[in-house]
Amino acid sequence: MIEVFIHIDQNKYSDKLTDEQQAFPDLTLLQKYDAVLDVLSSLSGDAPTFDDINATLLKEKKKVHWGEVMDILYTMIGDDYLYGHFTKTDANGKPSQIFLISFNGKYLKDTGGFEKKLEREKAKEQLS
Repeated sequence: MIEVFIHIDQNKYSDKLTDEQQAFPDLTLLQKYDAVLDVLSSLSGDAPTFDDINATLLKEKKKVHWGEVMDILYTMIGDDYLYGHFTKTDANGKPSQIFLISFNGKYLKDTGGFEKKLEREKAKEQLS
């Protein structure tokens, strides 16, 4: 497992949701996880940054706090669904961190996401 520290410019983010985000429907924890997975899948090939992920969630009206996004990314990295590294440069030529969905992450997405994975595991357990 590769350890990745997520670098965030906290000056860009508030501890509170914006009024616009407050109006979005509430999501369960699993729905938030799958929303981030959906974004990573939709941005696959575009070398998304943390800012890109948050902007897409906002555009798609998904109520996921940036701190929760960070937690989900760390979980995905630990579960080998995602990896992150510094290869993209910003407008000033400074390296920025990108997040890339792994094969396992793409497979998770193609099979219905984390919520469906847990449902399958629960059904399998009940059959045993």
